[in-house]
Amino acid sequence: MLKPSVSFLGLKTVTGFDGLIRRVKIQNRLIVSFSILTLVPLLITAAYAYKQSTDAIKSKISTYSVEVMNQVSVNIQTELVKIENDSVDIAFSTLVQNTLRSIDTMRESEKKVAEFRMQKAFGPKFAFFPGVTDALVYSNNMEKLIAYGDMNFKLNLKREFLAPLFEQASAKSGAPVWTISGTEDEEIFGNYEVRQVNYGPHGILLVRSIRSLDFGVPIGYLLMRFDERYISKKFNSMDLGSGSKIFVLNGEGIVISSDHPEIAVGKPYPESFLIEELKKNRERETFTFNGTVSDKPHLVAYAYIPAADWYVVSTIPYTYLNNESVGMWRTIAVLGIACALIALYLSYIVSRSISRPLLKLINSMNSLKAGRFITRLEDNSSDELGIVAMHFNTMVNNLRELIEEVKSQEKQKRLAELKALQAQINPHFLSNTLNTVKRTATTCTGTGTALSSARCLPSFRFFFHPLSATGWGRTTSRAAI
Repeated sequence: MLKPSVSFLGLKTVTGFDGLIRRVKIQNRLIVSFSILTLVPLLITAAYAYKQSTDAIKSKISTYSVEVMNQVSVNIQTELVKIENDSVDIAFSTLVQNTLRSIDTMRESEKKVAEFRMQKAFGPKFAFFPGVTDALVYSNNMEKLIAYGDMNFKLNLKREFLAPLFEQASAKSGAPVWTISGTEDEEIFGNYEVRQVNYGPHGILLVRSIRSLDFGVPIGYLLMRFDERYISKKFNSMDLGSGSKIFVLNGEGIVISSDHPEIAVGKPYPESFLIEELKKNRERETFTFNGTVSDKPHLVAYAYIPAADWYVVSTIPYTYLNNESVGMWRTIAVLGIACALIALYLSYIVSRSISRPLLKLINSMNSLKAGRFITRLEDNSSDELGIVAMHFNTMVNNLRELIEEVKSQEKQKRLAELKALQAQINPHFLSNTLNTVKRTATTCTGTGTALSSARCLPSFRFFFHPLSATGWGRTTSRAAI
């Protein structure tokens, strides 16, 4: 709340906010005012533009990321559907059905013949599908027949790895189970490194229960493997920006495919929160959300593949999203600094055009205060300060003329007073002098009379001198007589 002005001896003392401002010099006030009026709107505009551009960039990248994820998921799902259709053809083929129904009574030679016939029948099917590396048929007792694959570098999965997969497949009553296998899930043999190079260290597996077409009872299992690199090729050429990553997770948070070494295939994704957030957002039908990955904020976009319960996920760091906005912010900052410097320079010029005349006026007033009435302000400008200077010069001239007039009047007054005094003194002085001469002549000799007369002559001359404005004049003969 501002305090009212206080009156003291007819002068008002400025208090409150106005008084606080008036403590600062005008030049500084003008510079600060110009700077504030220039920078505040610029900063507000810059902040608003930065926020709007950042939101627009995030929205565009978010939309683009979702579109990319959808396209990748469609491409992957297309391949999965092909493999699933092939698995159905194999599972319900007469050759596989007859072999599994009678495998328990077959001799080893008959099993070899059946295996050879399967390879001959299904080999051409996968000749145009380079991703598939193996197709294995298992009996209920987990006895293996190779329907397709490299006989020199066979796929030998561990029994403890297969058992839970077959249980899941049985529970799904013929629906496929998708999972990932790695080197730790396979039996190691002498030339295993060659198989890794040719068919990849990780394989994506389709496992399904095979049921009898005649009786509908489970008679075995089909396992198909294709190289994980075949899936990662679907998205490893896509670039969503610096630091972005694309990978595939299953419903348990296991990494199915990735082209980034820091995201290990076949292992749980390091950020455990991600799979839960994916499920929550899928229920909300929200396909982008914010998440913290490696202690840094990221934009997460995904697409869901229902056939395999997989999520195609992309993570984009906000540092990349903000790069363009930061570049624009830097441009605005440079422009702001330039505008601030220009504003400071202009405010200095304008304030100097006000403060300099005021300073000259103050110096002239101090000179006038010291009694130097010859002071004059040289200012021919037509602004308010020029008018003040003109009126100041007029005031000084008027004061000088007034003082000279007062001096003249005082001098005239003193002359008048002296004349009046002279007029009063002259008769008495003459009478007294004559009486003195008379007594001297009566009582003294002629010498005394002459001496008295000589002493009275200067006084007579003084009192009979004409008094003028310039001093005492000469005494005429008439005045002396």
